[in-house]
Amino acid sequence: MSPEPGSEVMSNIEASFAGTVRYTLSSADQGMLRVSISDQSGAPMPIFLHSPDRRIEATVTRGTGLVTLIPSLNVPGLGLSSLTVTYTLTPSGPGAPVSTSVKYSVQGAGLVLLSMQPPAGSTLRRGQVIQFQGTVLYNLDVDSGRLSLVIQDQANRNLQRGDAPSVVVSRGRGEATLTQSLTIPTSDVSAINVFFALRPAGASVSSNVILAPFTVE
Repeated sequence: MSPEPGSEVMSNIEASFAGTVRYTLSSADQGMLRVSISDQSGAPMPIFLHSPDRRIEATVTRGTGLVTLIPSLNVPGLGLSSLTVTYTLTPSGPGAPVSTSVKYSVQGAGLVLLSMQPPAGSTLRRGQVIQFQGTVLYNLDVDSGRLSLVIQDQANRNLQRGDAPSVVVSRGRGEATLTQSLTIPTSDVSAINVFFALRPAGASVSSNVILAPFTVE
């Protein structure tokens, strides 16, 4: 099984779970072996196939065999503390379904953009003075971290003068608002991207970034 059963899965990533299941089917000629993923409350989570050569279900026949199933999941950044991968064999005839499960804990910070002014996706005018203001919901699993607002153009060039606005946030869940005024360049800029980046204390790079994009005319 990959990742190792009981290990930690990072949030805000696409994770794949490769499991080879040994089954025994004796009550029917055929059965269906399926994999599912649920959160800590038992609610099902949306899974998908990362590539066509993978499977999340397979028809099996009477006897004993091995089947590999590989579901993928976009692990959310907020509200998820653990997840369970469950393999269920359902006979096509008599016999009750049989299941086995593997549990994982979820670690990592999370960000959700609650509000943005101007609204993300708006068109900005060259030479215009704009005040960007965003409110972010964060979830931090270390003692502290720094939330920053970064403004770049389509070529990833920083458009801010001086240090980027930032705020120190503490462990747990909370909201923070960051503001930055900017005069939109009159040339060489066709798009502006406003990033909110959360960097846990002691980390060299931000673990979570969300984007509010804008076009420029």
